[in-house]
Amino acid sequence: MASGLLAELGARVIKVEPIAGDPYRRTGLQAAKFLHGKESIALDLKRPEAVAILHELVAGADVFIHSFRPGVPERLQVDYPTLAALNPRLVYLYAASYGSAGPQAGRSAFHSTPNALSGAGIMQAGRGNPPVDDSFPDPASAIGAATAILLGLAARARTGRGQALETTM
Repeated sequence: MASGLLAELGARVIKVEPIAGDPYRRTGLQAAKFLHGKESIALDLKRPEAVAILHELVAGADVFIHSFRPGVPERLQVDYPTLAALNPRLVYLYAASYGSAGPQAGRSAFHSTPNALSGAGIMQAGRGNPPVDDSFPDPASAIGAATAILLGLAARARTGRGQALETTM
């Protein structure tokens, strides 16, 4: 959703999808918000020719965003040192579920996970009521990630250098 917000602000967003397409496309209309304003390219990043295409795109990009679990960016050659060598002005955001380090770093997450882990759904519902799931972690995370990117771009405008950034859900 962060890149969708940036697209709404006028950014050109190219979304890299698996060859079969983004699985969210099969969820119906809710996918519209995730895909709005984006161009897409399907690449199998396990193939060297696909990685070469992605590297060519990154060489001319302002921002690169991913949410892979730790270790995956290095295997796919989309880690910050690799991409910064291609484009030193790149603002690189790891939009993590739980962060890049610590005991939860390898876990996956989706919209309801932070709500459940923090106890927000129970606190919001009140004693004796079933938990609710309207804490909006996806939109809140997207706003945080988009803000991080905008701050990274502002820092780059001042320094001329890109940087690696990290947010969590």
